[in-house]
Amino acid sequence: MPSSEGPGFRPAAFGDSARSLPAVFRCPGTTPVPVDASVMCRTVVRARGTVQSGRGTCLSTPAQADYRRATERALAKAEFLPALVAGKPVAVTMTFRVAIH
Repeated sequence: MPSSEGPGFRPAAFGDSARSLPAVFRCPGTTPVPVDASVMCRTVVRARGTVQSGRGTCLSTPAQADYRRATERALAKAEFLPALVAGKPVAVTMTFRVAIH
């Protein structure tokens, strides 16, 4: 069993490509300024860096539903850096928070 420590291990990450989640996220058109919203998400990041089934599960308060939907739309298009185990890409479940300020 490979260790989770060492050069052959890397957790999945957002990355910094033009298709990373921060790069493809667009605030909804009704965004008040300033905004302070938070969306919690969990998704499976495949070994090739795409999201399983094109989306994940995201949660928000009812008042922030527009931001949750915007996050889900971005998640369907986003690419991640896949996790590595023993130097090989693997699918993992990733949980993260999207903060909109």
